[in-house]
Amino acid sequence: TVWAACMTDGTVVGLDQQSLEVTSTVEVAGDPDGLAPGSGADLLVSLQDGPGLAVVDTAAGTSEQVWTGTSGRLLDKANTAVVERDGTAFVSDYLGDAVRVFRLDQADE
Repeated sequence: TVWAACMTDGTVVGLDQQSLEVTSTVEVAGDPDGLAPGSGADLLVSLQDGPGLAVVDTAAGTSEQVWTGTSGRLLDKANTAVVERDGTAFVSDYLGDAVRVFRLDQADE
């Protein structure tokens, strides 16, 4: 499955790799933008509102917002990005001129 963020309707969509037909849709609040693989069936989603971070369980079709920043909403004037390394997510914060760091094991607390 190939995943794409749809900020205007607040979803991420799963697409068939061959046909590009939509195979699943998961609601993600907070203006989903950047995507990165997480552990197992998880997909990390950077959010333009905050910025923030959501974790999508692609197998269950659910999402959980695990962190929200305080810099404000981008309203698609710039993009956010997320990468994961050793259990830590790094989320770009354009308005805050920074990269925010979030330990993914904190999401379980």
